[in-house]
Amino acid sequence: MRLIDDFSESSVNQSVTVSETPVLHTIDVACALISKLFTTAAHLGAHTELVVRTFDLSSAYRQIALNEEGRSVAYIRVFNPETGRWSLFQILVLPFGAIRSVHVFLRVARAIWWLGVVGCTIPWSSFFDDYIVFSVPALAKSTELSVAALFNLLGWIFAQEGRKCVPFNSTCEALGVVLDLSESSSALAKVYNTQSRVAEIKAEIERILDKGWISQVEAQKLRGRMQFADAQIFGRTERGVLVR
Repeated sequence: MRLIDDFSESSVNQSVTVSETPVLHTIDVACALISKLFTTAAHLGAHTELVVRTFDLSSAYRQIALNEEGRSVAYIRVFNPETGRWSLFQILVLPFGAIRSVHVFLRVARAIWWLGVVGCTIPWSSFFDDYIVFSVPALAKSTELSVAALFNLLGWIFAQEGRKCVPFNSTCEALGVVLDLSESSSALAKVYNTQSRVAEIKAEIERILDKGWISQVEAQKLRGRMQFADAQIFGRTERGVLVR
């Protein structure tokens, strides 16, 4: 199944050239927004207490259809072991794993975010198909309805139940970290990696130490996990220290 989603295997991704680097709203953007909300509330003499939740687009790539020109060349050939022959499948939506799919989706996700900020005055950030939304407690329900109305008007399907649909609260998990606003009334916000992420990295390091050696692939994988966890807490600060 991985070969179906991996457009590097078919060399399709190698034939694609991109001239821009997508800018993601990582955790530093969410933190900057929290800081701005605190500063603005203090300036207006209002309470700084905040609540937070995430909105998740369901099967986001599958909600963006290819146009007629794109569909005409969007086919995948997969070997069928039952018939002993190759089967052809036409792709009707953005193919997961294709480089251009990422760029196209991020453009659309940024457009949704822009409409929410400019048209609905929603304090939120966008990270792929996840939107982190902030609100003062008294307006939490109104903010929730505004986000839902925006998605519905634009025709987007989003998680409305289950683990990806958690109501506004003082804490929430997003991007592999916990945003803790339980002390926001004192203009204090905390950000830390989820316990599951910490336990996963710890277990992997202990496994490697017990084994006594590490392969190149394992080292690259561990390095990526540690860099991601580090960046979610320290942002670009540590990079600047390393450069100096």
